[in-house]
Amino acid sequence: MKYLGIATLVLLSGCATDSAPPPAVEVHTVTRTVEVQRPCQATIPQRPAPLAKLPTDGVALAAELALKLAEYSGPGGFADRAMAALKTCTKP
Repeated sequence: MKYLGIATLVLLSGCATDSAPPPAVEVHTVTRTVEVQRPCQATIPQRPAPLAKLPTDGVALAAELALKLAEYSGPGGFADRAMAALKTCTKP
């Protein structure tokens, strides 16, 4: 019994420490502004239909090409609708 008491005291003395308690935990709140992409409400405009068959007559060919050019770059054409979609979805 005497040895059991001595062994208990020796084991308990191993738990004693002289070191200071660990420092307190510091909490930092960080606020960060992040820019995210917003959904775009614009729809992709329909592209003009390609030319089916080129006419062999020069005047008819010029008329067909002028019609396609007007369909693309005329007022309210594909180019205007595409530019409006880009302006809606991008920053200036």
